[in-house]
Amino acid sequence: MLGKKIPTLIALLLLVAIGASFWVWQRGNGTKTNVGKVPQSVKITNIADNKFSVSWTTQTPTIGKVEYGNVGEKLDKQKGDDRGETFVGQTHHITVNDLQPGTNYAFRILSGEGLQRFDNNGSVYTTTTGTTIASVPAARSLYGDVSNASEDTLVYVTMPDAQPASLTLNSKGSYSIPLSTIRSADLKNFVSYDPAATVVSLILDNGLTKSTVTVSTTNITPVPTIAMGENADFRSLPGKESPVTSQIAQVVPQSSETPASSIEPSQSQAQPLEIFNVEPLANPEINAITDGAYTLTNPAVEGEVLSTTKPEFRGTGAANASITISITGQKAVSDTVRISASGSWSWSPAIALSLGKQKITISYKDKDGKAQTIVRNFSVSAASATSEPAFVSTPSASATTSVATASPRTSIPATDSGVPVTGVITPMLLTSALGFAIMVLGAFLLAL
Repeated sequence: MLGKKIPTLIALLLLVAIGASFWVWQRGNGTKTNVGKVPQSVKITNIADNKFSVSWTTQTPTIGKVEYGNVGEKLDKQKGDDRGETFVGQTHHITVNDLQPGTNYAFRILSGEGLQRFDNNGSVYTTTTGTTIASVPAARSLYGDVSNASEDTLVYVTMPDAQPASLTLNSKGSYSIPLSTIRSADLKNFVSYDPAATVVSLILDNGLTKSTVTVSTTNITPVPTIAMGENADFRSLPGKESPVTSQIAQVVPQSSETPASSIEPSQSQAQPLEIFNVEPLANPEINAITDGAYTLTNPAVEGEVLSTTKPEFRGTGAANASITISITGQKAVSDTVRISASGSWSWSPAIALSLGKQKITISYKDKDGKAQTIVRNFSVSAASATSEPAFVSTPSASATTSVATASPRTSIPATDSGVPVTGVITPMLLTSALGFAIMVLGAFLLAL
């Protein structure tokens, strides 16, 4: 009898070990971030009164989208790639349009088949649309062709004192962008430039290689053809020399990591033009906040008006430390939250806040062990308040984690490990089937 029980116990232990190994394997494979889909070189361009564009590259071809909404509200809208909602590539270019003038907007990037969320160091990306400009200058476009290139290529255009513009190559390797509708750096006017002497910089990026082109506005209709992967200077062409190009030497070809150069008529050397780059990822796994400073970034200012009764409060602090959050007003709410390893935290109240004035207090201990607080007054607007959270804690490039420990509410960690999605039935079925098989096999062995 004893001889039969020992093999049975061994078989049961073996089944438990197999089940545990499968569970660990499933967690490990389901939580690790695929580095190939991590957004790189994130840029905001084409800002107007009713739109803006977001672009980035990934190491491997994948799908990309943007979720967006007004700052302080839920990001409940999505927009796909300009080349099609299902476009798969290493470059991603999304234009968010039908927006309101002079309005602050927030967004996150969705990347990969599972549309994993990526943010900007624990916070959403933000941008502001310009005001409406009554008069539009005469139309003039910059256009040209790129050889050895596909539509999976981004084109960035920069001019002195102007907002950066961008677009993608079409299927024939051509591009065309209207210079007349590019805004000035302050967004208040359309950019002013000399049609015969302004230098324009172009950067071509297909996720694998880059090309830089420097060209005078004299030579933009068309810009001479360039081969992808090469750099070129077209400021001075035979028979088309501009007043500017006579003062300067040819630009030495630059590396693919350096923005193209530009000059103004009063200068004797080319000056670099910067594309607004909000690159979030020094390390593709974690956006480390190195100073450990304690901050409250939402609400960001004293007296800020929020338009949801369940706002997401966010900030930074020392990695893995704990803070206490207290909300006072018509309702009192408190919670203890652990700061993530990246140095950021986020938290939403379990109950809807009352309309009107509120106050949030963040309590923590500094590096010397002294108690400190951050106090900020805010209010919930009666005009458009909702009972939905302003932002949903989700997997992100910055591995934002919020773990509640002192109230009935349990915050869901917002990390690269992923968050279970309601309605996904496959893991439950697999677990149920595995458990049933173990029970049947165990009963069979016990009967032997």
